[in-house]
Amino acid sequence: MAGMRVALVITELDPGGAETCLVNLALHLKRNNHPVRVFSLGPAPQAGQTKLVDRLQQAGIEWFCGNARGTKDLWRVIRWLRTSLAEFNPDIVQSMLFHANLVVALTGIHRQAQFLGGARVRQPERIRGWLQKWASARMSKLVCVSHAVAENIKICDRIPSDKLVVIPNGVEVTTCGATAQESRTLPTNANTILFVGRLAPQKGVLPFIEQVPRLLEGSSELQLVLVGDGPLANQLADHVQSLGQVRKQISFAGWQPEPIEWMKGAGCLVLPALYEGMPNVVLEASSVAKPIVAFDVEGIREVLPIETQEYQLAAPGDWQDFLAKVRYLMLNSIERNRIGEQNKAHVLANFELHQQLDRYVQLYESVQQIKS
Repeated sequence: MAGMRVALVITELDPGGAETCLVNLALHLKRNNHPVRVFSLGPAPQAGQTKLVDRLQQAGIEWFCGNARGTKDLWRVIRWLRTSLAEFNPDIVQSMLFHANLVVALTGIHRQAQFLGGARVRQPERIRGWLQKWASARMSKLVCVSHAVAENIKICDRIPSDKLVVIPNGVEVTTCGATAQESRTLPTNANTILFVGRLAPQKGVLPFIEQVPRLLEGSSELQLVLVGDGPLANQLADHVQSLGQVRKQISFAGWQPEPIEWMKGAGCLVLPALYEGMPNVVLEASSVAKPIVAFDVEGIREVLPIETQEYQLAAPGDWQDFLAKVRYLMLNSIERNRIGEQNKAHVLANFELHQQLDRYVQLYESVQQIKS
């Protein structure tokens, strides 16, 4: 029996959480004999950022870019995607991220194929909620990355609950025990507090850096390493230079192709994000037995075992508690290791990657059956 023809659409293919999920899904579909193509609205990744498209090419999966660079290209990229989808003639179109959801809806593909959207974070802007609701009326289902995101969409965007499906991110078990790289440009060890993520306002990294002196002063053995790049990179670096002696305990590693290798050597991971969906970085750190300190925003509580949440979650904006939790973990190795091992057991039992990818396939099969 011929497999389902599946088109996967995303805003861009630079390495990131949603992009990794989409590429993993494409590879899973290909392995299960479903013809699949990947469409990115933006330009192709630049040199050094091709990790995900390299995986697609190695698997023989065709991928295409619309080269959109802003709202000025909106109607052109809609026409490009409409033509590209008509040529492929998919049974299923799965989009991920807000802009991809909207552009797919504007192509009108829902008249020929089953259109499923993807919600990865809570939309902080009211206008985006309205547009997401409009687009969802053209979707068979809207796949949410966490129950918290689904609940927010139901309440704030007023999208019916029967339209929503929750499929969380997953982590690949086979990568969890991989040997760490022997050489790194920056050391990570048990005294390293690690941040991994985009240096952008959503991640809360600027207010975190402003609080760092309270965390590091008097503990010269502790180091903060930030792995990632983004629009706040220069501003953060400038601010660190104004912090006096503490600045010597803070390092910027830039974007790294394998951040999990940095996690393996660190003491704990910090995630001061203002809002989220279900961050892959928490799954990855948990999979290598690291504790996490994060604000209790969307999706993070769902990833952590109940019995360790009091050690790892602070109320959003409560910097005193956030910093106290980091210091407690960094100065108590027995507790740090205990919580890390509990995180690992929980994630590997409940968030194995292929189980989550199978749920996408099962969902596609179910909407196909409803159509027929």
